[in-house]
Amino acid sequence: MLATEIIAAIIELMLLAGIGVVLAEAATRPGPPPPSRTRERAGDILMGLAIAVFFLSGVTKLMHLPFAMAEMGVLRLTGWKLDLVAGVELTSGALLVYRPLRSLALLFNSAHCGGAIVAHLAAGQEFAAVPSAVILSLVWLGALLRHPEVLWSLSQYAATRAGRPAARSLRRRRDAPA
Repeated sequence: MLATEIIAAIIELMLLAGIGVVLAEAATRPGPPPPSRTRERAGDILMGLAIAVFFLSGVTKLMHLPFAMAEMGVLRLTGWKLDLVAGVELTSGALLVYRPLRSLALLFNSAHCGGAIVAHLAAGQEFAAVPSAVILSLVWLGALLRHPEVLWSLSQYAATRAGRPAARSLRRRRDAPA
């Protein structure tokens, strides 16, 4: 069991390092990074993994499989609450699948995974919170790689620091009264 927890923690650290690299790149490069097939595929793969986990987890809860019931029982999420959590997980996956809703999916998945992390911490299950953090990191790193426009504010900041007039005029246009 300890080996699994260590592996999950290492995976989470690697994902966080990847997120850090992408954030640093966005903060220093004026404008979004140039589109790259490799970057897009990496983002699609990471989000695909998260989608699969959300769907599988939701289905196991709807089917009331024993291992899912045991884990949710520790968190006191039984009966209709278990079905609600299953619905939230299925919705999390569905929002990621449909690309026009991915910006909403980032908010929804952040709230869901954040709630799962807090629930595990409140129940005294510190290491049980790591898988939720891994899934959240998969979603965010996948989105940052596939849709670099998510980091528009960092790119705009970098452009402003570089003194590019396009970024300033964009900011003026957005802040101007309608």
